[in-house]
Amino acid sequence: MSTLMPPHFVNLDGVLTTKPPAGLHFLEVPMEGWRISRSDRTREISELCRALDHGFRAAIMRKSEYELLVGAMPQFLAEGGLSADCPIGKDQFEKQLARYADRPEINKFLYFYDCERLVSSISQCLFEINSVVGDFYHTLNVGFLGNNAVSLGKDGVVITRSYRVTQLMAYLNFVFIRLHSLLDYSVKLAIEAQNI
Repeated sequence: MSTLMPPHFVNLDGVLTTKPPAGLHFLEVPMEGWRISRSDRTREISELCRALDHGFRAAIMRKSEYELLVGAMPQFLAEGGLSADCPIGKDQFEKQLARYADRPEINKFLYFYDCERLVSSISQCLFEINSVVGDFYHTLNVGFLGNNAVSLGKDGVVITRSYRVTQLMAYLNFVFIRLHSLLDYSVKLAIEAQNI
């Protein structure tokens, strides 16, 4: 006997259903989160990001050079300053880097890893935005059932205060912050591509 819940479809009009609606909606996919009913071009953007990675690598170093040397590169190059998994400070990073001063290819890898991180940040941002927008509409669909503190302001605007409203505002804030980050990463990447 299956214990899986039926899939939920979250509409943009605030109505939660268990049957797929005709219009634009979000579908809850187990282990993935929310997926929009029509293409949001995530797959195409992921393919472009993959192509950008390959393009940066080709512009920075020859493929044979990369394949020959990547296994011999110290781990701190790829992770230092870019990942919490590599807790290395600025001074320690510079000392480690000084040990490899006689290997100029190190600089190519440093630059490539920075560009690679920008590209992966774009992919990650898109994934986060899609997921949180689905959460926003889910909360919007189910969030206004129950006891909310509702009042009418002097200007006739309905004011509602509740945990769900706070959640909605947090989702909106997150989406706009990540959209700003996405623009920032894209501009930085464009500048690097133009000046490589």
